[in-house]
Amino acid sequence: LGKSATASSTYNNDPGFAANFAIDGRSETRWASNKSDAEWLYIDLGVAILINRIVIAWETALGKDFNLDCSTDAVTWSTLQSIRGNTSQATDVSVSGTCRYVRLFGVARGTPYGYSIWEFEVYGAAPPTSLCVSTGCKINWDAVTKNTDGTPGVVTDYILIVGPTSLHV
Repeated sequence: LGKSATASSTYNNDPGFAANFAIDGRSETRWASNKSDAEWLYIDLGVAILINRIVIAWETALGKDFNLDCSTDAVTWSTLQSIRGNTSQATDVSVSGTCRYVRLFGVARGTPYGYSIWEFEVYGAAPPTSLCVSTGCKINWDAVTKNTDGTPGVVTDYILIVGPTSLHV
């Protein structure tokens, strides 16, 4: 939510299937591509963050073979995960990468239609920001996690490493 999405195509150039519908948090809207295999959708997270999970809610027109890619400039992409032989309308994968842009790149469709995504979700934590002065550092950090049931969790224990020493908080 609050981010932007870009796609290779929108089905029949219909604004009702635009890329941003895949990230609007609403289960009744979706992005749909044209009817071809090499289609893509990417999210601009605004800043590079360490991501750890990608969840895709597919409409019936799912991706059979696709890559989940990461980039810091939307030009050079690294593949985080290659999915092959998918038949599920729910994709939930663990990944690891520092990304500003996260892309689904379609290799092969699972139906004669294009790709169609109700929601494309990326999970991770924003990088810490700090304000350091001669007397010390102030660190602001939004720690985000998920409980096993998928609800938002709270990070209550962490270690701050500053130079050769660490502080357990």
